[in-house]
Amino acid sequence: MPSSTTTLNVTVSGKISIPAAVLHRWNTDNVTALDTPWGLVVRPFGPNAIERIAGSYQRRGPSIDDARQRERAAQASLEARRDRA
Repeated sequence: MPSSTTTLNVTVSGKISIPAAVLHRWNTDNVTALDTPWGLVVRPFGPNAIERIAGSYQRRGPSIDDARQRERAAQASLEARRDRA
């Protein structure tokens, strides 16, 4: 898909209007704005974005209980070493 640049007006209250054609092309009515050192990046944030993100991380890493247990064990080990010193 070819990229295009559109100039948007910013209202006094800081709002911008994104052209309907752009919103339709990305099938969204919500966007996220990322403030970077290089400029403002506006990305589509679709109705199922959270589900898509959550789905991609479903089977990665330990459960929260396992992570907490490991962190507590590591902290206890550090405290035991400190007490011995």
